[in-house]
Amino acid sequence: MIETLSRVAQLFVLVFAPRVASPDPPTGSLELAALGVLVLAVGPIGAGYLVRSYDVLESKVALGLWLLADVMLLVAAITTANRGAPLLYGYYLAAPPVWSALAATLATLAGQYLGVAFKNKRMGAAIITLAFGIFIFRDASVLIASPSDQWRSALLADPDHERALLALGNGVPAATLDACVSRQPTACVCRVMRAERALEAERAAAALEDLSHASCAGHPLELRAEAAKALGLAIAGRGEEASEIASKVLVAKPDDARALFAMALAASQRQDVPAALDFDRQAIDAGSGRGALLLESQLLIRQRDFGGARSVLRAFLEQHPDDPDGVYNLALVDDLEGRYNPAREGYLKALRLRPALADARYNLALLTLRHGFTDEAKNHVRKFIEAFPKDPRGAGLEARLPL
Repeated sequence: MIETLSRVAQLFVLVFAPRVASPDPPTGSLELAALGVLVLAVGPIGAGYLVRSYDVLESKVALGLWLLADVMLLVAAITTANRGAPLLYGYYLAAPPVWSALAATLATLAGQYLGVAFKNKRMGAAIITLAFGIFIFRDASVLIASPSDQWRSALLADPDHERALLALGNGVPAATLDACVSRQPTACVCRVMRAERALEAERAAAALEDLSHASCAGHPLELRAEAAKALGLAIAGRGEEASEIASKVLVAKPDDARALFAMALAASQRQDVPAALDFDRQAIDAGSGRGALLLESQLLIRQRDFGGARSVLRAFLEQHPDDPDGVYNLALVDDLEGRYNPAREGYLKALRLRPALADARYNLALLTLRHGFTDEAKNHVRKFIEAFPKDPRGAGLEARLPL
């Protein structure tokens, strides 16, 4: 009840200032709840006084409209909370009866207090009041009609607004997450979301650093944070730790995509390919994307199921034609099946897309050497050694094919 009354108070303010106040301001305080009670009481009580004092049509209309406004404020406050929508999204329900009730109230007062010199004073007061309401609506109409714009506006007012961050998801700018972390260094939502983005970029160290500072114990995102931690550890090669955390997550949420992917990576690292494939396919079914699809192709290659790997990679590259890892994996399949031209073209394309892809340059050197293209092979060996001087495979290539 305190939360609902608080939302009523804030929504009443938004009816008059949708562009000024945050579209989803903080609620739940006793002070705001008391203000909500006052908002619900003042209109009908004041209109009741007008009916007793001035028995005219406008005062009776005002009383009815204030009662309707109270109902609609409550309905809007409850509805937006249940739907997970920003509070301003209740404007359409709350604003018409509030402004109409105010117009009828001012029409009543104008009829009693404005002199005879004012013609059509009741109608004029009502029209002017409604015109103000229409002007405010028109000024804020784009914001009022778009929940996503409302969430963005809420974040401008409050960078660590949890509901807005969760609602926008990937639509939250990186700078906003950075600002949120600066303002609230242990903020669970901001740290977890930033860690998840780091995981998507395969920056496990950055993700684990964020998660180490996130205060998520008892938070609704605690399970999500643990799944992200498990995946970060798995990407970092710490499969045993990852398995332990991911297993606990899967007990509570068996279809958690990140936890399943972490289990797949951990199984792959301990050379348990069948288990890795099983977990990986579950992760894909649960919604895991690029990384899980690429892992499936790599595991199939390790099983020497080149047809299965090719099928997975072709489907993947239809959606991501310029993904360097996907292009490289398909070139590797061609290489292993003895398809020289497609393999060579694939390795070269992968290097154009990501020049730092050492495996592509290394395999290209071996491929051309095996097929007798010695000059080209020497060129790739030279480029490999120049680009990756610390890679121990360079010495082996140079021993096989002195420059």
